[in-house]
Amino acid sequence: MLANRLPVFTAFSVLLLVPSASLCAADQPTRGVPVSYELPAAGPLPQTYLVTLAIVEAQDPDWIVSQFVCGGVRTVTAENGGKFIDIWDGLDDNFMPVPPGDYAVKGSYAPARQWPVDGQWHAITPRFAGGASSWLPSPDDWQKPEPFDRPAWLVPGTATRLERKH
Repeated sequence: MLANRLPVFTAFSVLLLVPSASLCAADQPTRGVPVSYELPAAGPLPQTYLVTLAIVEAQDPDWIVSQFVCGGVRTVTAENGGKFIDIWDGLDDNFMPVPPGDYAVKGSYAPARQWPVDGQWHAITPRFAGGASSWLPSPDDWQKPEPFDRPAWLVPGTATRLERKH
């Protein structure tokens, strides 16, 4: 079954009452609704996660109104204890104001690692397994983080014949 092979992500939900946009603007200097949440702080720190937060209908949590954090990088440290606050601006995914009412927050998070190839944070980290080819590293190098050395054009400050000198 495919469902048994997919990674399990933890989701969290809280009920959020959203007043009209004019009340939010008067009460909140950041012009939005603060949404606080806590990520796991167990184990060695720091730990980095990718977080997605969505505003949903309170009566129908499957109906997503707005995704206001999509794959946001959050790092849990001893100082923050895994506690974070993000601001929802009161807009839907089409950047239109939502009507006053009751809304809930759904969220998911996944552990993340920074890929050395692109420097970005990803929830899935591929591992080099090897192959049958003379240009691949030998099986003795199975712990090597990348199958190839980084090309010169990926290393900042390395000039190639394609770069212009100004």
